[in-house]
Formats: sequence, C-alpha cells, structure tokens
Amino acid sequence: MEDDDMEDEEELMQQLRDQIDRVENEKMQLVTMNNDLQKRAVLLMQREKALQGQAAGGATRNADSAAGTAANGAGGANNAGGGDNELTYEQSIEKEKQYHDVLRVIVEARNKLEKQLRDFEQLAVDLQTRLDDKEFNAKSISTSFKQFKREILSKAENSRTGHHIPKGQIDAIESAEGKREEELEKVRLRNIGLRNLQKKLDNTLRAREKLADDLHYIDFEQLKIENQTLNEKIEERNEELAKLKRKKTTTVQVLTHVREKLRFTETANAVLRGKVADIDQVISRLRNVVTQYKLDRDGIRLENKELRAKQGFATSDLLLMDYESQKQRTEILLAEITELKNRYEILSRQAKLGNSMSLSGASNHNPFEGSSSGKIAANAWTGSR
Repeated sequence: MEDDDMEDEEELMQQLRDQIDRVENEKMQLVTMNNDLQKRAVLLMQREKALQGQAAGGATRNADSAAGTAANGAGGANNAGGGDNELTYEQSIEKEKQYHDVLRVIVEARNKLEKQLRDFEQLAVDLQTRLDDKEFNAKSISTSFKQFKREILSKAENSRTGHHIPKGQIDAIESAEGKREEELEKVRLRNIGLRNLQKKLDNTLRAREKLADDLHYIDFEQLKIENQTLNEKIEERNEELAKLKRKKTTTVQVLTHVREKLRFTETANAVLRGKVADIDQVISRLRNVVTQYKLDRDGIRLENKELRAKQGFATSDLLLMDYESQKQRTEILLAEITELKNRYEILSRQAKLGNSMSLSGASNHNPFEGSSSGKIAANAWTGSR
C-alpha cells in the first residue's frame, strides 16, 4: 500500500511539474505576444500621429489656396479636406478599438496565468503536505515495525541450546535489511523515473505521430512511385533473366550436340585407324614380296651372266630355247614388278588419304577397304607365282 501511495504521489508530482512547465511555456508565449502587440501599437500610434500631421498640413494649404481662387473652387477644396479628416478620424477610432481589444486580451491572459499559477501553487502545497504526512506515517510505521522485529529477534531462542540470538548478529541482520530497503527504495525511485520517462517519450512519440499524420499521404505517394519504379526494374530484370535462361538452354543444347558429334567423330576415327592399320600391314607384306622379287631378279641376272660367260648360245638349241624362256620370264617378272610398284604407290596414296580423313573428322564412309586391297595384292602375287 505504501509503495502504491508513493507511486501515486510521484505521478501527481510529475503531472504537476508538467503542468507548471506547460504554464511557463504559455506565459513565455503570452509575453512574446504582448511585446509584439505593444510594438504594433506603437507603430500604429506613430502612423496615426503622422496622418494627423498630414491632415493638418493639408487643411492649412487648402485655406491658403482658397483665398486666391474662386468661391466654387474654395468650396470644393474645403469639401475634399473635410472628407480626408473624416477618414483619418475613423481610422484612428478603429485602431484605438483594436489596441484596446489587444490590451483586454493581454490582461485576460495575464489574469488567467496568475490564477493558474496560484492554483498550481496551492495544489503543490497540498500535495507536499499530503506527501509529508504520508512520509511521517511511513517512517513511524517502519520504526515501529523495526522495533517489533528487534523484540522478536531478542526474545527468540535456539531450539537446541536455548540461547538467545547475539546482539551483534541482530545488528548485522538489521543493517543488512536497512541496506536492502535502501536499495529497494533506489530501485523504486528509478522505476518511477523510468515510468515518467516512458510517459514523456510516449507523449513525444504521439506528438510526432500527430505532426507526421499530414506527411503520411505524401510519403505514401512517394513510396507508391518508388514501388512502381522498383516493379518496373524487377520486370526488366525478370525479362533479362528469361533471356539468359533461354540462352542457357540453347547453349546446353548446342553443347550436347557438340559432345555427341565428338563421340561419333571419335568412333569414326577409331574405325579409320583400324583400317589404316590393316592397310599398313598389307603394305608391309607387299614390301616384303617386292624385296623377294628383287632378290630373285638379281640372282637370275647373276646366273644368266655366269651361263653366258661359260657357254655361248650358238652351239645348243636347248640353250637358246631356255634363254628365250628365261627372257620371257624376266620380262613377265619386270612387268609384274612394275605393276606391283604402281599398286604400292596407289596403296600409299590411299593410306595417306585415310590418315588425313581420320585427322579432319570425316564421315564414317571410307572409299577404300583394306581387306579388298589386301586381296588384290595377294591375287597379284599369286598370279605372278
């Protein structure tokens, strides 16, 4: 209960301080307004005096000019001067009325301010009196409660030994409790201050929100424009992303096609390499056959030379017949050798052409078959044998 009463008193005091601050601000505003109005009143009075001086000078000039002019002209001038005087008099009356109204408003504001100050002072005195009474009651209650606790502690006995609690221990307990109460009081005061600060901040926030209500619509329109701009940018980015996705799909398809073509080309290249290997084997066999033919030819030539050296052809018909048959055979062998050379050159060109086609990644079609060329060479060799 005491804590609630203290909090209520603190809240009332804070409200009173806020009201006093507000009244002082109003007082300053009224003083400023009073000074401004006094300055304006002085200016109005100076203008009024200047206008009165100008009206008096105009009347004098009109009187002087009336003496030297006709009666009608003098009458017209007097009527004009009378109209100006009437206007000046009405303006002065209106300005005096305004001045008195302003003075009345200032007096009323001052009276209101003094009344509010008296009321707030009386309220502050009443609240201070109530606060003093409650503090006195709280202190008396706290003192009696401490005495009561001290009596209980002094009369308390140990259930085992039957001894009373030592006085030093009681003092230590009371000092610790006093420290806790001081800390509790500080925490309560801090809590009250934080609550008041929270209220001030809430009021300030509400005031700012109230002042910012008029700007919300402008901010909303500006945010709508920014949102529209951002949506357009998002659409542009989405279009670019869609283009990139389409480009990515096309690139993946092209890459897949290139990979498939590479695999097909590698397979065709492997087939062509096998065919080139077969052609190389056929060429190596044909080279061996040609070499053997050359060796046979050389042996026959040597044998023929030896036979010519040993015996002439004129003495024997058989030798002549044998010579003719050997000659024919030699011519046949030379023709076969020439044919084999020609075939060797053709096969060499075919092998080179196959290598170039395998390196350039040509199609799977091969115009030359290794097995058929091998068969042709074997048939030619068999026929020559």
